[in-house]
Amino acid sequence: MKNIAYCPIDTKRLLISEDLLASLFAQFSTGHHDGLWRCLPLIGRVGHQDDFGNAGAFEEAWEKRYNNEGHILHNQLVYKQLLSLFDHLGSLPLVVTHAQILNQINDVGKHYDLKHNATGREYYDDFPGKNDSVEPANYKVLLNNFNEKSFYVSEGFGKTNLYITLPPDTNTFVINEKTYPHGATMLQNPKYIVSIFGLLDPIKHTELVKRSVSKYKQYAISFE
Repeated sequence: MKNIAYCPIDTKRLLISEDLLASLFAQFSTGHHDGLWRCLPLIGRVGHQDDFGNAGAFEEAWEKRYNNEGHILHNQLVYKQLLSLFDHLGSLPLVVTHAQILNQINDVGKHYDLKHNATGREYYDDFPGKNDSVEPANYKVLLNNFNEKSFYVSEGFGKTNLYITLPPDTNTFVINEKTYPHGATMLQNPKYIVSIFGLLDPIKHTELVKRSVSKYKQYAISFE
């Protein structure tokens, strides 16, 4: 699986009203992040519930996303309204330590999520568990009902961008975050994508990805 850059995940499509998402962002977003997207916090290793409304505190929680210590809290401001999403996150083969919905507001250049706006790999030396991860291992959910081409993966910086396509029965997917950079082109329609991080169950994760690759081989993107 190590050469797979992108693959849809064999789990049911998650349906959430875009009107609801717009309303929750208007009420509870922590604002713009890096001038690229607005953030709605869902889960994090924060100290208390107030931290979900503090961009700086939630950024510190992002930096703890691969830690084994500290309490993991769910944002009670949106928990009931987004219960189906929280249940979906709980069904994935990982302990979710950090999750947020991102509303894109600009073109997102090619990067790694391991470090915001990272355009190189020098930071890998400081990445915890870099040699233990079972790739592709970075889960995401595209919540929009449309399937326009926006999110892309690439074999590397300076290489061609390959836009992903989702099958009709799922909107959850994984990417190989640690090997292949990714980005997203801005669309006219609002776009909402869930960014998920956590501690994998390697056996369950591997089984799910292998099953998904077999089922969605016509959608998967891999590099030699």
